[in-house]
Amino acid sequence: SLRRMVLLTSVGVYRTDQMPFLILNLFGVLDAKRSGENAVKAAASEGNFSYSIVRPGRLVGGPYTNLDLAKLFQIEGGAENGVTVDKGDTLLGDCK
Repeated sequence: SLRRMVLLTSVGVYRTDQMPFLILNLFGVLDAKRSGENAVKAAASEGNFSYSIVRPGRLVGGPYTNLDLAKLFQIEGGAENGVTVDKGDTLLGDCK
């Protein structure tokens, strides 16, 4: 039986009325991810299992980022920017 589930969604699923998430949600991607989160929460409640939801921000700036893309997003530092972890949906995804 299922004991734990981990769901990978996206930062901004509860802030679709704010920039830059307003643009990122033009085609409903963040709405769909929020629906997925709600489905996991409901299933966990019914099925008596625990869950974790991970909402990463922009996955750019590391060794696989195109230089033109890095310039467009004005990314500096690349992989040495580090990772920030917090509860809820509060971060923007830019780590320093």
